[in-house]
Amino acid sequence: MLEEYFDEGKVGVFYDDDITVALKAAEIHAINGFVPSTPWLIQERLKQDKNHWCWKGLITSTQEYVCTDFEGKFVDKGEGLVAVVHGGNLITPELICTAKTERKIIDNRAVLLNQEEVMQYISSFSKNRIYHINEILNLGTLPRNPEPLAIILPFHLVKTMKSGYYDKNDFVHDKIVIARTLATKEMREAYFDKASSENHLGNLLSFEEINQQQAQGNLLYLGDKYYCLYGGHNLYDFGRFAAVAAETPQRALDWIVEQQASQRTPINLSQFISGQGFVSNQAQKSQTEKTTKPRQAVCETIKTNLPREYKGKPLTQAQQEAHADIITRAKNLELD
Repeated sequence: MLEEYFDEGKVGVFYDDDITVALKAAEIHAINGFVPSTPWLIQERLKQDKNHWCWKGLITSTQEYVCTDFEGKFVDKGEGLVAVVHGGNLITPELICTAKTERKIIDNRAVLLNQEEVMQYISSFSKNRIYHINEILNLGTLPRNPEPLAIILPFHLVKTMKSGYYDKNDFVHDKIVIARTLATKEMREAYFDKASSENHLGNLLSFEEINQQQAQGNLLYLGDKYYCLYGGHNLYDFGRFAAVAAETPQRALDWIVEQQASQRTPINLSQFISGQGFVSNQAQKSQTEKTTKPRQAVCETIKTNLPREYKGKPLTQAQQEAHADIITRAKNLELD
């Protein structure tokens, strides 16, 4: 059951004209929680009417990567692959921002990546979190843990698949749809009936136009009708993300304060964002004397401790300022 995750008091939906600001605000809200992937939102949509927040057009934490498997780890040696990663976190606000300044955005929709970087990322998943598409065709249940899970498809298979409006039969049996939704056949049928317009539903991204030698990654947008499953969302455009907080923002702030007080050194931001080391007894603290707006204080703390490099490469002054600007704007972003 998903009720414990999608409790109304824990969900925030963030919209901004700049995709990086919306994604950063969602990440902050989701400290020790998660940004929902497409499968989770599909399940929630099946339970809710179309006035519910989950039916808004949302960019999900499902990320799609294209690269070449030179060692033959997941497909034939030297063949291209598409990895549909639910709960993906390789494409971050900072990566998108840096890619824009370095002109490493492909066709406005994908971030240019390094082949080794993508393969190392996929290989870092435990064995029970990586599936070949053929292994999930008869999947009966959605994995309960929202940690990253990768579905591998050979590039030659994806390259021949159509992009556009699908009728019910095509939608239910298409392997890209299966990988993107991670839903059972019965769930795909039910979702099509509920979401379709004039017996058609969109599944978009034309893989035949992509060069497998050019490692890249895109975000998956979950809309309705024609843009139901859309892998070509413009990274220079708006962003709307849902975020589920497993802990309250105030508890996240308490943890930051404790870490700084005990260590007297800047906190490890990657540890903070992932929620590792979270202090469990903070739930017993009285909230009556708390006056600081938690999310704003969290953002200020992150901004103060922004690293001067990203993915091992020094940031220019302009890039550092751009990253700080994302935090500043995310701090004041209101719920959508």
